[in-house]
Amino acid sequence: MPGSSSKDATGVIVCLRFRPLNKNERSQDDGSVIAVQFEKDYKGNITTVELNGEAKAITRCSEKFQFDRIFNDANQEDVYRQTAATMVAEVFRGFNCTIFAYGQTGTGKSYTMMGLPDNNIKAGIIPRMVGDVFRVVEDELSKEEPEFDFEVKVSYVEIYMERIKDLLNPENGNGNLKIRESKTRGVYIQGITEHRVQEAKQVYDWMAYGSLHRAVASTRMNAESSRSHSVFIMKVCQIKNKNGSKKTSKVYLVDLAGSEKVNKTGATGKVLDQASAINKSLSALGNVISSLTKTSKKKGNKHIPYRDSKLTRLLTDSLGGNAKTCLIVTASPSMYNAEETASSLRFGQRAKMIKNKPKANEEKTIDEYKQLLAAAEKKIKQQQELIDAMKDGDAPLEANGNNEGDDGENASLNMTLGRQSGIVQIQSLLKEREELRTEIDTWRDRSTDFAEDLRIVEDEKTKSLQEIEELRNDIKRLQADWEEEREAVEYNNRILEEENEELKHRLEEKKKVESSVKLKPMPNGAELTGTAEEKLQVFQKHYAQLFEDYKNKSVEVINKQYELDEIKSLQRLRGGNEMQTLRDQVDTLREQAENNLKLAKLRSKQMKDIEKDLQTSHAEKQALRQQLLQARSRLDRKLNGRRSRPLPPGPTTPTMIDTAGEFSDNLTDFGGDDRSVATNVRQARRSAAAPRRRGAGAGE
Repeated sequence: MPGSSSKDATGVIVCLRFRPLNKNERSQDDGSVIAVQFEKDYKGNITTVELNGEAKAITRCSEKFQFDRIFNDANQEDVYRQTAATMVAEVFRGFNCTIFAYGQTGTGKSYTMMGLPDNNIKAGIIPRMVGDVFRVVEDELSKEEPEFDFEVKVSYVEIYMERIKDLLNPENGNGNLKIRESKTRGVYIQGITEHRVQEAKQVYDWMAYGSLHRAVASTRMNAESSRSHSVFIMKVCQIKNKNGSKKTSKVYLVDLAGSEKVNKTGATGKVLDQASAINKSLSALGNVISSLTKTSKKKGNKHIPYRDSKLTRLLTDSLGGNAKTCLIVTASPSMYNAEETASSLRFGQRAKMIKNKPKANEEKTIDEYKQLLAAAEKKIKQQQELIDAMKDGDAPLEANGNNEGDDGENASLNMTLGRQSGIVQIQSLLKEREELRTEIDTWRDRSTDFAEDLRIVEDEKTKSLQEIEELRNDIKRLQADWEEEREAVEYNNRILEEENEELKHRLEEKKKVESSVKLKPMPNGAELTGTAEEKLQVFQKHYAQLFEDYKNKSVEVINKQYELDEIKSLQRLRGGNEMQTLRDQVDTLREQAENNLKLAKLRSKQMKDIEKDLQTSHAEKQALRQQLLQARSRLDRKLNGRRSRPLPPGPTTPTMIDTAGEFSDNLTDFGGDDRSVATNVRQARRSAAAPRRRGAGAGE
């Protein structure tokens, strides 16, 4: 792959493609009439076209137009092979390349550039060129020892209403990217999305994705009319494995929106605004081409209005700059579109006059620049020696002119001619020496730049080595920390094992507590005997002791839960998972504590039942008291009846008062309320004394 720069200006390759008549043209009165006629060159290729007589009268265009190649109803493969295919080799030589289609709307620009990428027959220039580029890459990389390594990046933008939109990232730059220029990069789009690709399929996928975001609309001339200029950019960088030198090429594949006549397209509203912006942009493109052709004729430095539109600004290198450019003009052969066809032919004719100055984008190594510099200095030295020798050649010529007669005159004439020839040679050598010195200065500048770049790279390398060393130290520290952490984890594991053993021991104790909490026979085999009040007191003491035991064990469980929470926090900081067992055990303890609580509630319920039984016993006791009082009343009545008769002598008979006192003592021993019993006794005594007083009154 040669890498020398092109010193000579090269023209833009311009091809012309006519599509077949469409349905809309056949429906017009003069639509089926062909407006053009062709001429072939000596090789049989169509290279010249002109309008026929009727079309000439309509368009006032009588000249013949000659292009590099004219396609009349050609297939996609032929168009690609004779236009863009020749650019693939230039890409790998390091040259920038641009291919774009221009023409009236509906003449097949998008079909020519893109076509149907998934169809081998109808695929356009862009997918075919991408495929060929990757075939070259794959062929090189398939070698046992590849000479080059490759890096391919793709971008996709559209210029819509003078705004540059990133089709691979529509939100990028708020849909309006900026164009910048630098000495090293040339003209470029700032912030554009670039995707690195490894194969052609990835490129096709990105093209399909970007095409989804393009602006299209339907007009009377085209059902899917492009409302923007699309630019597919592919950067190919090849790095030489031997010494690291680079060649970089940038490929612009441009699908221009078509020029429109509103009376034919029927555009209104937003579509009309789009048509106005398209025509304005294409008009700026035409002005740039006209300025370039006038400048090339006059050999002047006339201003070129690249900045009048985003399109021409982006194509600065493609038109008169550092690129090899191919323009494909698409047109209709119908008489209905004769005026638009004539305008497209004039555009292509002017574009063919543009001269570009492409050069290979090479980045040589410092050693290569030193070799070139040494060769140039050697050549300058040889030229200087030749110049000095020619200047000193005057003496031999004069010596030869000392001959007598005609020989002397001839010698003088030869000396004069020799001097003139020497002067011409000296001027030529001096000019060549200046060019070499200029080239040497350029190489020296590049060598200096590369030396500076090398120094920067070395500095970055040193910094990188320092960072690597720091990373190694960090790794060592991390390893030491990890070792400490590992030892800490092992220590914690041992602690956890000990804690587990302690937990097991406490669980066993808890089971014992649970078993003690259950209802058991009374301590020491005691049985519930005595009055209801005595039973209640025994139950209260028993359950008070049980509740105290349960409360103490609950405090132990809560303390253990707190200890487990602390261990859990420590283990979480260490990053271990050994606390799962403890969590399960804590859950078990919590569940058991809940069961104990339920059991305590059950015991409380049982105590309430006992209290209810005691209340029932108390009611029964009250009923028994009533029965005793009734019995005492009956007994008093009997005693009062007997007192009316004399008693036989004998032991002292207990009085009513004594009998009531005995009953009172019995009731007190039974466990009743002393005050209530005393009250009842007093009432009984008063009731017993009342009949006696009534009887005494009657006797008197």
